[in-house]
Amino acid sequence: MIVELLGPPGAGKTALVDVAAAAVSRWTAREALPADAAIERVLEGMRSARLLARVVGWRGRRLRALLIDVPYAVVVIGSNPRLALVVLKAIFRAPVRWSHRWTLFTRWAGAAARQRFLRRHGGDMAVVFDEGLYHRAVNLFAWRALAVRGPGGERRDVARYLRLTPGPDLAIFVDAPDAATRERVLARGLPIRLRGRTPMEVTAFLGSAGRIVRIIPEVAVDVRWLRVDNTSTIAAAADALTAGLMATPFPRPNGVPAWPVEPRAVWRGIRRPDRRWAGRARALDRSQWRELSSVADSLQLGEIHGARSVGAGRSWAVVVETAAGRVVLKRYKDTVQDEAIRSEHAVLHRLAELRIPAPRLLAGPAGTTLVRGPAGRYSAYHHVARHVSAHEIVGLPSAGRRRASDAGRALGLLHRALADMQPTAWPITGLDARGYRVDPPSKHAARLAEAGELGAPGLGQRVLALEETLSALPLSTTIIHGDYGPYNVLVRPGYPLFVIDFELARLDWRLTDLVTGLPRFAIGRAGASPARSAAFVSGYLDVVPEMRAELGHGAHVLEYLTLRRASICLGRHMAGGGPRWLAEARARAREAQALAVGRHPVVRLMAGAS
Repeated sequence: MIVELLGPPGAGKTALVDVAAAAVSRWTAREALPADAAIERVLEGMRSARLLARVVGWRGRRLRALLIDVPYAVVVIGSNPRLALVVLKAIFRAPVRWSHRWTLFTRWAGAAARQRFLRRHGGDMAVVFDEGLYHRAVNLFAWRALAVRGPGGERRDVARYLRLTPGPDLAIFVDAPDAATRERVLARGLPIRLRGRTPMEVTAFLGSAGRIVRIIPEVAVDVRWLRVDNTSTIAAAADALTAGLMATPFPRPNGVPAWPVEPRAVWRGIRRPDRRWAGRARALDRSQWRELSSVADSLQLGEIHGARSVGAGRSWAVVVETAAGRVVLKRYKDTVQDEAIRSEHAVLHRLAELRIPAPRLLAGPAGTTLVRGPAGRYSAYHHVARHVSAHEIVGLPSAGRRRASDAGRALGLLHRALADMQPTAWPITGLDARGYRVDPPSKHAARLAEAGELGAPGLGQRVLALEETLSALPLSTTIIHGDYGPYNVLVRPGYPLFVIDFELARLDWRLTDLVTGLPRFAIGRAGASPARSAAFVSGYLDVVPEMRAELGHGAHVLEYLTLRRASICLGRHMAGGGPRWLAEARARAREAQALAVGRHPVVRLMAGAS
């Protein structure tokens, strides 16, 4: 766990680092150390470091540079070249001597290397940085105030830097008035990079640093923040820091497994060429531009500099370029109910609190996350760069088994994270507060009983029988995803799995996600894969082991859900939706019959997995 202290120069970050480590240790119930002490602890436990120290005779900073700063800085730059280019661009624009430019680069590279090293070797330890990667933005961009062109564009540059920078798990903002911070900086002596500058230039730099450091919490994504006021004394700030941490709920209880991360190995797979062409951006017409500009004004995103349409799911999604960076605007289809949108947004707010990798909503000036435009309803999200859907990747069979296992674990973690969430909306597809279906099964039974064109008599009675049987069972319920599959899991090498599309999130049986997601991850063009099925279920049970007792009811749950889907498709056909809905209703009816007699592939997969 990485914790970073952030604040303007002279705010007192270094004086609070030991206090912050002690407070974080109490908050997380684990060992917490300042970054330098944590590195020494890790190096003491590394056999290679001890051997090198004896052979070469290097210790302290020289040993750290040899084992951490240089090799891990190379890894950071090689794995994130876009971030390195942003940093180099900011450094070369800074109006300082070349020796100071080298100092700026080594300070940034050292912070990146140490953070990367501790994330890999720190284990369960919490590490507190007084000057981490977020604070490096101050040194990189505060020089703009001294440049010939003057200040401007700070927010855009900082947002671009933070979008590419791996953030801390917790950021503690140490604040103090500008006059107090300037007085402290002058009292302890100016740093080398400011010596020889005029008083006006020093004041301009400190003012720019204060502006930039206050921009960071506004544009940073997926970071938990705690503000500490250090106006009076260090002791008062330390008490406020400890009290603020203890009043903040810890994001992940002890014992919950870590979120799965996509490995970096190249052999894991490549993107399918047909999907690469299918995912190409589409141009927008003038009416769509006017619509997006209206929505952006409602959310106060500023002027749109560019836009491209992406995706082809239940909703229309557009990536727009704004002053704050890239934003995804999603327009919901008219068939999506308001209750479903409210349920989706409530789930996303909950996942953001727990720092689960999922879409992050952008709120408007009044705090609303749903905007009604001239042509429909919109929501705005932070853009996630360079991720692709899991179903667009092809690779070796072992890679498919690993990805199925990770997907099962991610689903189990979602269920664990949402287990104690109280629903705030009741979509028609889920259960109500009493455990009954919001959409009564009798309606579907009557529709299926009267549908002779399906060619499958007795489906209406089967729906009622399954409803009675499953209602009598002690099936566990939670807020589910509702459409869990490879197309809603985004992957990127070295990054956590990213789950999207919560439009069907609702209160329902846990088995619903499990039995509908299983064939999507285990059945491909080559047929059903018992190995991928077992990996998916095993990954899920590693997180939710109590669900093993319910696996035997999976076939009945899937049959019930399939019959309800057949009824919904039939209803849309009767409402004039076209022949494709009748074709899908017939396919679902045949699938339900195969499940009833045990001939469906999912029945064999569930039996083999359990």
